[in-house]
Amino acid sequence: MLPQHRRRGAGQALLICALNHARIRASEFEFEAQQEGFPLYFEALLPVHDPGSEGLAAKFEMQPSDEHTLKV
Repeated sequence: MLPQHRRRGAGQALLICALNHARIRASEFEFEAQQEGFPLYFEALLPVHDPGSEGLAAKFEMQPSDEHTLKV
């Protein structure tokens, strides 16, 4: 993102929308996953070299992970 467009809340708004969408979609199969003992995880890929990514991740208590997730 260009420096003049940073710190306007766009990244936060997009991440909120993405997480809400993931939660809505997860509700469709959350009960079955819990019954089978499968945990549900939300994953967001943020740019590594963008200085705003770290602060945005911290706001949402997100932790970096090298763990591979199952692609459905």
